[in-house]
Amino acid sequence: MRLPLGTSQELTPALLLKGSSETNDGLGGAGKVRCQTPASPTLGESLLGLMLEREGQSYSTFDDGAAALPRPFVFYPALPASTIHLPLTGPAAGGTLVRINLPVLPDLSPLVARCRFGSVVSPFFSTASLAEEGAMAVCATPPMPPGDAPLHLALNGLDFEPLGVPLSFAVFSPPVLHKVVPAGATPGVAVTLVGAHLAGGVPGVNHSCSFGGQVVPATLQPEPRVVDNEWSANTVCCVVPPSLADGHSRSTFLRLSLNGQQYTAEEVPFSVAVMGAGEYMKAMRTGSGVKTGSGSRDLSAQGELQVSSGELEAGSG
Repeated sequence: MRLPLGTSQELTPALLLKGSSETNDGLGGAGKVRCQTPASPTLGESLLGLMLEREGQSYSTFDDGAAALPRPFVFYPALPASTIHLPLTGPAAGGTLVRINLPVLPDLSPLVARCRFGSVVSPFFSTASLAEEGAMAVCATPPMPPGDAPLHLALNGLDFEPLGVPLSFAVFSPPVLHKVVPAGATPGVAVTLVGAHLAGGVPGVNHSCSFGGQVVPATLQPEPRVVDNEWSANTVCCVVPPSLADGHSRSTFLRLSLNGQQYTAEEVPFSVAVMGAGEYMKAMRTGSGVKTGSGSRDLSAQGELQVSSGELEAGSG
């Protein structure tokens, strides 16, 4: 048996490949034929048909009626190991939308693409969708245990790529946010987040803070430090976004993300003050007090002002 391949403009085979029967249909003929695709085909759409040679007679689907017309078959370029994909990490609960940049592709709409995370021995699968005219594949991560979960993509649902070195992906335990210190500050002031599993513990983690939807980058502080009179390790520091400096005090919520896409379920209350740090220090030096909604109060007798790493703390003197 031979499988002919031809372009959509040809009715005669351009390439013949030997195939082998796998099953029997009970009538003396094969119910399934397997063959390997050519090593260097022409990219794009081809026609795939079947040619049977028996006792000197040849039968080809290229010569038969409409019921046995050749089927379309698409050759697409291989996915290189240098393929760009983001994000590189996601929580163990799953739901991360991983976007994979693709080379220029022909129309692959008939295909059902799949992503595979983890090893071949213990894989986790999810369906991938093609977006932006085939320039990107998007797949949602399934629930997986924390650790490395190398990523492969099969545009045809069967042949996973890249071959050799996989695309990197890692799974972290969901972070839990306990508190933010201080619980209120002016725009431009650094605050510290305290919680559990904030480090991520896997490569590729990318921290960010969301102040009521205003996202700013954040920095992991792995070394132990005193925060709110307690020793804490693996805290996270971020700066109140200047975009909140619109002259109005407000209450909002602060959340943390380790991959720039999914944020903590916990929403820690946070107050954004109107007064800038410079005004606050000036009021302390002059002893004129800080204006509040009920007038002004003198802070000079309550202790000296301590300034450290961009944070304002009122210590007892």
